[in-house]
Amino acid sequence: MTLVDCLLPARLGSSRFPGKPLVLINGVPLVVRAARQALAAKCFARVVVVTEDDAIVAACRTWTVEALKTPPFPTGTDRVAWAAQVLGSEWVVNLQGDEPIFPPQALRDVAACLPEDPEVLWTCAQAAPLTAAELADPDIVKICLEHPEAPVSLATDFHRTLPQGLESCARVHVGLYAGSAQALARFGALPQPPVELERRIEPLRALEAGMAVRALVRDLPRVAVDRPEHVAQVEAALQQENCR
Repeated sequence: MTLVDCLLPARLGSSRFPGKPLVLINGVPLVVRAARQALAAKCFARVVVVTEDDAIVAACRTWTVEALKTPPFPTGTDRVAWAAQVLGSEWVVNLQGDEPIFPPQALRDVAACLPEDPEVLWTCAQAAPLTAAELADPDIVKICLEHPEAPVSLATDFHRTLPQGLESCARVHVGLYAGSAQALARFGALPQPPVELERRIEPLRALEAGMAVRALVRDLPRVAVDRPEHVAQVEAALQQENCR
């Protein structure tokens, strides 16, 4: 049996939204809501928030969510790679701590793909073509896919501002990464290339090093919290879901 852990990186020092992981979404801290989505998938051996901040650790424990304090790291994936070694994880799904309504079925789908190849990193993309609003929004990362109409495709590039002519092969990137502890350790040992620092997109480091990044292409909602104004959007989405 393949045991998969879900590790959620979070930190208070977001440049766009300081203190974001602890902002309340209908009375519950954002990072706790994200962890609850992972727990609801019921496919993980452990669900652990990994953070350098004592306040996040304390909040998680108040809400009975497991948390691990880490040293400072430049990115969430570096943090997860370190935590995977400390926890003895074999396979890891890295769910971003600002994804409070990520579908549990999609988490199960990603976890089921992992044993196929320990060298590959996985992520997710929306199936629908980009809208004009998504194209114009630099908070939304665009993933370029080799086969955008297929249910699984290799990723070829990532952008915040998409160069003209790539619209047909690009989709909205959904904030999840997954892979073996071995692949994550390789990622964590790599230096950050200029393209990653310039675009602020972590998987570019893997592509620059020749690592394969595969994407599950699904009909997925993206209601991440990037800025304070997104809190109301998430609460509205939760209310709509509760009314169904």
